[in-house]
Amino acid sequence: MPMNDDPSAVVLLKKLLSQSHILGGLVVSPDGTVEYSELPPEADVHLIGALGATLFSNNNVTLQRMDRGSVMQMVLQTDQGLFMFHELDGRLLVILADSESNLPNLMRLIEGD
Repeated sequence: MPMNDDPSAVVLLKKLLSQSHILGGLVVSPDGTVEYSELPPEADVHLIGALGATLFSNNNVTLQRMDRGSVMQMVLQTDQGLFMFHELDGRLLVILADSESNLPNLMRLIEGD
């Protein structure tokens, strides 16, 4: 797919993949369909996509019941690194980073676009 036809989430993901400590990422539709991915070979693309879609959906329902708006971004930090989930133009951008990644810098890169 030519770059100018890519959704903005794909364009941003391709930019982020050039950053140090970024292991990969994917773009997921609201129904959990993986639209684009560049992940390490051992990563389960569909499992990560389903995780992101489920987390966003469930947390959005809860937040709306609490009258607190919608989820825009979530971070799961593990002992091996982090998953960052970011809503962008109706799609979910998922970034995998290693444990040396700088979360504030990553957030600035994502929010700057």
